[in-house]
Amino acid sequence: MDSLSSKQKIDNLILESLKPKEIPDVPISKIEPLNKIEEENYQSIQNSFQNYEEDDNIDTSDLISKNMIINERKKRYPENCIGQIIYNKNGRQEKKTGSIIGENFILTLASNLYDFQNQKYYSNIKFIDSNNKTHENPKIKIFEDYKTSNSQKDNFGILIFKENISNNCFLGIHLHENLYNIDLNIYGYDLEDNLCQATLNIENKNNQNFFVSYDIKLKQGEEGAPIIENIGNKYYIIGLNLQTNEELENSATLINKDVIKFINNVKINDRKFFEEEEVVDLKLSNKDLSPYHIEFLKEFNLINLRFLDLTNNYIKTKGIFYLSKAKFNGLKILILDLNEIGDKGLKYLSEGNFRNLTHLSLFSNNISSKGINHLININCKQNLLKLDLSENPKISDEGINYFLSVDWPVLNTLIINKINLSKKGLDYFQRCNIRKIFLKNNNIKNDALTIIQSLKYSKEIITGNSELDK
Repeated sequence: MDSLSSKQKIDNLILESLKPKEIPDVPISKIEPLNKIEEENYQSIQNSFQNYEEDDNIDTSDLISKNMIINERKKRYPENCIGQIIYNKNGRQEKKTGSIIGENFILTLASNLYDFQNQKYYSNIKFIDSNNKTHENPKIKIFEDYKTSNSQKDNFGILIFKENISNNCFLGIHLHENLYNIDLNIYGYDLEDNLCQATLNIENKNNQNFFVSYDIKLKQGEEGAPIIENIGNKYYIIGLNLQTNEELENSATLINKDVIKFINNVKINDRKFFEEEEVVDLKLSNKDLSPYHIEFLKEFNLINLRFLDLTNNYIKTKGIFYLSKAKFNGLKILILDLNEIGDKGLKYLSEGNFRNLTHLSLFSNNISSKGINHLININCKQNLLKLDLSENPKISDEGINYFLSVDWPVLNTLIINKINLSKKGLDYFQRCNIRKIFLKNNNIKNDALTIIQSLKYSKEIITGNSELDK
């Protein structure tokens, strides 16, 4: 099945009212900037240079080889669109640079947000704007190919905030084919929290047109610093400064068409990233879902999901593998009926983080006694109130023995209709505290009456046999 159509189907099923808007599949070369600050409150970068020279005795002809520190009182557009990315890496605070590109969007390097080596996002990511105000708890989107390629061509990421952080001005994005003989400026924060600015001369551009080198050396902290082109007093990012190590120093990754499409997609669908959190109940029964749909389902930020019904789909073992990787930590009720997950599916289920489950239904899933050995390792035993294992005829007396070999401290309802349970398996229930047990359509004969009567002193037993249920 085509992965794109799988993702679109999940998008539509989960968030129909928030369905992503389509991005026109046409070449896009530019995203416009915005500056609503009154004209008298800022000057163009050329006038700023004159002020720096007059006030600070800085020779602007030397900017090619020297970073210039911009005083706090002189931050104007576009300097006020640059800020610091702060995050924790292995218990150590790191500082990088990011740029405001929309009311609630920050553009930076994916490598400032994502640890490729350990395949995880950095923790406690924040953005500090030019007014020294800290913005926390962003959503993070990075170019997906970067997670597998670690290519500098894909080294772009976006922070998405719920609140407007732009101060009514932000930078545009521009795809530039010819970077020679044009005026470019770069802005970045060093580790001492100084905003530095310099002009650039492009020395070399690689054959793939996504990587350039230049003739100045930037400081640590300026990874992600934007290279900005001024077109008629409109300021556009055309690339981002890379890491300050020997291999990548004095170089930048350039904006390309795929990056512009990625940014547009994030900006157009930004509401979805927060409103996913509002989804509590998700009913996806009889939707003809495959394992690939579940792979995309796990990518959603459904942190408040409490109820998930996947009855009668085709997710099978592989779908449970993907589901086990989802961060549905608050899930209470999980219904997986009629999905042929098998014993291995139970193994994956037991490895997932479902510790808050109170109700689990595994009706008709081709589960055998061997699978029960996996089920007893599931991490929700302390909370599980109700379990349905009905219509799994490969579960025998041996499987019930496995199941009751561990403590289920709060389980009060067990439904095991139409498995392969006999009088021998029935006797195992003498040692459990489960209060209500459904045993319909099993291999239980009238000669089990003595055991049934014994169990009924402390339990409600429903066998479907009128003689035994008296």
